[in-house]
Amino acid sequence: MSSITIHKLDAELDTQLRQCAHEQGASLNKTIKQLLRIALGIGSEKKRDLSKFSGTWSKIELAEFERNTNPFGQINQTDWL
Repeated sequence: MSSITIHKLDAELDTQLRQCAHEQGASLNKTIKQLLRIALGIGSEKKRDLSKFSGTWSKIELAEFERNTNPFGQINQTDWL
């Protein structure tokens, strides 16, 4: 494996890289390598959403969920007096 040194990073870029590393709980080196892989299209950005849960319910489970949460969509006018 080779090593690369980057000279004269401006303050904003340095701050953003360090903040990104801190937020990910990763080293600065690991964060920069991950960002480079994403930028070059040879890696994928770590997803931070719920997409892995999308489409995992059966039709029966969906119907049960909708039936059980339906009352939450109704407004009781006496609650607003």
